[in-house]
Order: sequence, then C-alpha cells, then structure tokens
Amino acid sequence: MWDYFRARVKIWSIFLILFLQLSHTNSESILRGCDIPNQDERGVCRPTSDCKAYRELLNERPLKSDKINFLKQLQCNEENSVCCTNEEKYENPAIENDPSTKKERAHTVSFETRFGGDELPTLKECGNFLGNKIIGGEIAGIDDYPWTALLVYESSAGSKPQFGCGGGLISRNYVLTAAHCVTGPITETKGSLMRVRLGEYNTETAEDCIQEVDGLDCADPPVDIDVMKVIPHPDYSSDTRHKYHDIALIQLAKATNYTDFIQPICLPMNDLATGIMNGNSLTVAGWGRTDMFRETRGFQPSPVKLFVKLPIIDISACSRAYRPSRLVLGPGQVCAGGKKSEDTCPGDSGSPLMYFSRKDGKWVCSGVVSLGLDECGTDGIPGVYTRVDTYMPWILSTIGAD
Repeated sequence: MWDYFRARVKIWSIFLILFLQLSHTNSESILRGCDIPNQDERGVCRPTSDCKAYRELLNERPLKSDKINFLKQLQCNEENSVCCTNEEKYENPAIENDPSTKKERAHTVSFETRFGGDELPTLKECGNFLGNKIIGGEIAGIDDYPWTALLVYESSAGSKPQFGCGGGLISRNYVLTAAHCVTGPITETKGSLMRVRLGEYNTETAEDCIQEVDGLDCADPPVDIDVMKVIPHPDYSSDTRHKYHDIALIQLAKATNYTDFIQPICLPMNDLATGIMNGNSLTVAGWGRTDMFRETRGFQPSPVKLFVKLPIIDISACSRAYRPSRLVLGPGQVCAGGKKSEDTCPGDSGSPLMYFSRKDGKWVCSGVVSLGLDECGTDGIPGVYTRVDTYMPWILSTIGAD
C-alpha cells in the first residue's frame, strides 16, 4: 500500500516539476527582454494591447515619419507584440530619415491593359508581396498589401475631400468594397464617392519614406482615380440591420498601372478558393480608427496603414455573440476576430479580409469588412464580413469575366 502511494506521489511530483518548467519557459518567451532604440534601459516584449506607451505613441497626431520609424523598430518576433518600456513613456521615440541611405527599387514591370473576358489579372499578377513574413506589431510596411484602397468622398462641390471606407483592387478597372460604403446613410454623412486612392501609406505626409535597417525606403506618390460607376449588389438593402449581400464593385474611370505599391489581390477562384475558412488566421489592413484611449481623446482614424491578424470564428458562436443585438447571420457572412483590441474598426469598412495561400504563395481576398460593434475590439464579439466566394458568380458576371 505504501509503495503504491509513494509511486503515485513520485509521478505527481514529476508532473508538477514539468508543469513549472513549462510555465517558466512560457513566461520567459512572453516577457522576453528586448532593446529599445535610443534608450539604455532594455524593455520587455508585450502584446501591443498591453503596452500603454506604445499605444499612446501610435495615437499621436500628426504621426510623423520619425515616429513611425521608431514604432516599427519596436516590433518583436512574436505576433502582435512590441518592445515595451517599463516607464510611462519611451525616452526618445524618434528615428529620423537618412536621405543618404535611400534605396533604389527595381520597379515592377507594368503588364498590358486587359478588358472584357481578360478583365481579371492572371495568377502571376495577383496577390503578390513579400510581406507574408510580417512579424510583431501592427504597422504595415511601406509596400505591404499593395491592393488596399481608400475611398474619397465629397459632400458638395469644392468641399474638403474625406476618407470614409476602404477597398481592395481586384483588377486594373475594379475595386471591391462593401455596399454600405457606396449607398445608404454614408452618402449623407460623408457625401458622394468621387475617387479611389491607390498606393497610399501615410495620409499625413506628402512623401512616404521609412528608415529601414538597410536604408531609406520611399514609396511612389499615391494615385487618385475618379469613379466611373458604383455597383452595389442588387439584393443589398441599407434598411436592414443584418447587412446581407454587403458587397459592391467600383468601376474606375481609367485603368490603373501596376507598380511596387499598386497591385491587385487574387479572388477565391479555382484552387485558391479551397481552405480559406478552415480555421486559418486571416488578415485585414487599412486605416481604421485605432485610439484605445477614447476617454481622453475619442476614437481617431489611423493616418498610416495598419494590419491585424484575426482568427476565423465558428458561425454558431458568432451568432450567439450577436443574439442580444438581434442580428441574424446569413450564409454569405463569416466572422473573425473577437479578441480585445484586435479587430477591424470604422474606417476599415470595405477593406479586404485576406488569406495567404502558402501552396501558391498568393494573397487571396476571402471577405469584405461589413459590420461590428461601435466599440470595436471588444473581447468576445467578432467582426462580421461578407464572404467573397459566395458572390463570385455575381462579381465575374458584373465585370464581364465569366
């Protein structure tokens, strides 16, 4: 009897030692030490949502390039984590651009314009950028997600243009967005959709440059293209809370040229349509509001392109989360996110929900940002997105590529 008891105690002791070792290892990896630029005291890698000094700096306005350089160098190897100071603020949060180190780019060759049945880009042309190895933080690289678009509205002739939604370039002539971004109440609050801006990075700087470790990297000037036609899905209604069929196409007044900073994203067709919603982590990039300190300054849109990685959420769990709001989800919708401070927000509406196909090495547009709570980033409440694969027949028919 005593031998049995001693054996059981010995086994439990071994389990306890292993558990403590694993806990210690995990805590060390989460709270790994790191170097802060311009500061002797080292910091600790923490999730961006847990680093007040980082959030405060990210929400400064205007957010100048020296601050963006500093913020990008705080990124740790862990996803969505940055090097956080133990003090209230970073000592000297600025890294100036050095024009003498400016890098020369081998610019992307522009392909011939296509029309009719050849409207969509080939697999070689779409979903390309080397940023699929993004680490930590939430500030995108200067040429990351080159299909992201900003929609420009004007309330009256001669009024100051303002940004209201995002979108994704799917061909030289078309941008995919949400229907609520082109029709309904937004036409009263923002005005008429006039232009689409492509190739933007920082809306507050005339020239976008980032000081990388290997030199100064500068973007081409953004391109504004007039809107020829807005095409919301015919079954969309802005009068319903459910936002079924919340998808639209914007036809550009002229074809855009592809560059390092303007590229189309792939659509979920053929092999690219498989595996997108099978528990994968998806990504959204845009200029949505980011301020986590709304008590002091209110929510503000980000001037610089941000990204966030989001887990797919089971549709039944998502339906339960929205039951108090009497929101009934349909087959053309999908949910993602639901973690505190990690979500899409107003200003991201219409932006693409993206999936990286490792087999093909391509980024695919799997969804469109549709709706969520006003207090975005609420723990346990995912965002709702329009599934693009459900609407592929309508998209292909509308642009004449079926």
